[in-house]
Amino acid sequence: MSKLRSLRTLGILFALVAYLFSITTLSPAGAETASVPVNVTTSSTVGLVDGQAITVTVTAGSSPIYGIEARQCSLAGTIDYTADFSPTVTGKCTPTALGSAGADVYKTVTAVDPFSTATLQFKVGKGSSGSFNLQSGGTSTVQCDETNACKLTLLLQVQGGTVFKSFPLGWDGMGARFNPVTPVRILDTRTTNTPSGVAGRVPGGGTLDLQIRGANGIPDDATAIVMNVTAVLPTGAGFITAYPSGVSRPLAANLNFAPGDVVPNLVTVGIGTNGKVTLYHQGGTNDIVADAVGYYSPVSGDYFTPMTPVRALDTRNGTGAAAARVAQGGVVSLQVAGANGVPANATGIVINMTAVTPDRAGYVTAYPNGVSRPLAANLNFVPGDIVPNLVIVGIGTQGKVNFYNQNGTLDLVGDIVGYYSPDTSAAQFFPITPVRAMDTRNGTGVTQAKVGARGSISLGIHGANGIPNSAVAIVMNTTAVSPTGASFLTVWPAGVTRPLAASLNYVAGDVRPNLVQVGIGSNGSVSLYNNVGTVDLVADLTGYFA
Repeated sequence: MSKLRSLRTLGILFALVAYLFSITTLSPAGAETASVPVNVTTSSTVGLVDGQAITVTVTAGSSPIYGIEARQCSLAGTIDYTADFSPTVTGKCTPTALGSAGADVYKTVTAVDPFSTATLQFKVGKGSSGSFNLQSGGTSTVQCDETNACKLTLLLQVQGGTVFKSFPLGWDGMGARFNPVTPVRILDTRTTNTPSGVAGRVPGGGTLDLQIRGANGIPDDATAIVMNVTAVLPTGAGFITAYPSGVSRPLAANLNFAPGDVVPNLVTVGIGTNGKVTLYHQGGTNDIVADAVGYYSPVSGDYFTPMTPVRALDTRNGTGAAAARVAQGGVVSLQVAGANGVPANATGIVINMTAVTPDRAGYVTAYPNGVSRPLAANLNFVPGDIVPNLVIVGIGTQGKVNFYNQNGTLDLVGDIVGYYSPDTSAAQFFPITPVRAMDTRNGTGVTQAKVGARGSISLGIHGANGIPNSAVAIVMNTTAVSPTGASFLTVWPAGVTRPLAASLNYVAGDVRPNLVQVGIGSNGSVSLYNNVGTVDLVADLTGYFA
C-alpha cells in the first residue's frame, strides 16, 4: 500500500472564500459582533468563561437571510453546559431546541419571513477538562471551569435566496477545499489485503459501506472523497451508485458496465454522518476496486478555479509531449504549472484523460512527478478503445504530473478543465446528495429528445436542484445512452466558444459514463455538444463550487 500523503495543505485556519470575517478578542464581560455576507461559512475562536455570553450579529448582503445554522465543533472531550445554555434570537425567526451537551451541538434558526439582520446569543456554563479539536486541524487541551477560560469554536452558516438548504449532519452546508493525495487503494473486494478489509464479490442489489473518515489517512473533518471506482468483470449489465451513507439511495449512477467489463470512473461524493460512503451495485455480481486521490475539508486544502477546457496533451501530434505512442511501461511527464493557463502556484489539476486505440488491454496511472508510482489505476482499456476518465491529480516537482502506461502501446490525450491553488478568491466545494439533473429520454432538465449530430443543448444550473446563483462550477456524472455512432461529447461553460476538447467518448450502442467538472457560463448554464449520430444524455449532480 502506498503511503497516503497530502501534497499541500493550508495551515491558516481563518482563510475564507471570497469574504473575510473580522473577529476581535472578547473581554470576560464583553460581546462579539460581526457582519457577514449571506452564503458564507465563518469561523471564530473566542475565549469564554463560565456564564459569559457571546453575541453574533449577522447582516445580510445583497439578498435577505432565510436561515442560520450555528454549530460547536468537534469535541474530543466533554463540556457540560448549564441548563440556561440556550440561544436567544432576535429577528423574524422561530428558534428550535438546542442539542444536548457532550457532542457536537447544532442550532438551526429558520426564518418565518426573510430578514436583513439577526442576532444570536450563546452562554457557556462551567464544565470539565476536555480536548477541543480546533479548526486548524490541531488538538488543544483546555480547562473549562468556574475560574478558567475555555475556547469555543463557532461555525456560522447563513443562507440567502428563496430556499434554506438542508444538509445532513456533518456537512453543515460548509464549503470545503481540496487536498490531493498520492493515489492509494482503499477498496479491493478481490482481496482482504486492502485497508477496507472488505472482500467478496458484491451481489446484484447489494450495498457495500466503505469507511472513509479516519481511515487511509483521511481526516475526521473530510466532507467529501474523490476516488476512482472500477467495476471488475461483472456477470451482468448494470451500474454502481455512490452516495453518503445514512441517506436514501438516490436516482443516480456513477458507473455503468456490461458483462466482462473492467470499467473505471472518477467519483466525487459527500461522506455520510457515520464517516462512510455507500456503494450500491445493480446487475449480476461484481468486484469493486477504489483508489482514493483526494478529499475535501473545510479546515485545510486548496481552492478550485474552473477553466474553459484546453487541450494540454496529445501524443498523436506532439501537444505537450513527443509525437509518439506511449510504450509499455512508458511514462509521459506533462508540464502543468505555468502552462496552458494554470498558474505556477497550482497544487493540483483536473484533466480529462483519454486512451486512444491501445493495442493491448491495460491501464494508465496518473501521479505527481517526483513520488514513487502508486498501486492505483485511473484509466482502464482494451485493444482498440477510445476511452476517457476524469483525473484529479496533485502537481509534483518541477510543476509536472506523470502518466504511466502499464501494457502495450497507446496514444494519450488530456484536456485540462480546472486547477487547485491557495488562491482564496477561488471556489470551495459543497457536496450534495446526488440528484438527476438531466435526462433527454424523459425531458428532465431539458427537452425530451435525443441530441443530434453536431447538436448542442443547454442545461440550466443556477436555481435548479438546490444549486445557488453563487455557484461557479459543478461536478456531475454524465452518461451517453445508446448512441447511434462513434462520437464524443464536449461539456463547457455556456456563452463561450466550444473548445477543442472531449468530455466523453463512445461507440454505437454504448452506455458510457464520465465525471465532468465544469465551469458554469455567465447565463447560469452549461452546454453539451454531440459530434456524430444521435445520443441520449443523462447527468447526475453530486456537488458544486461557490
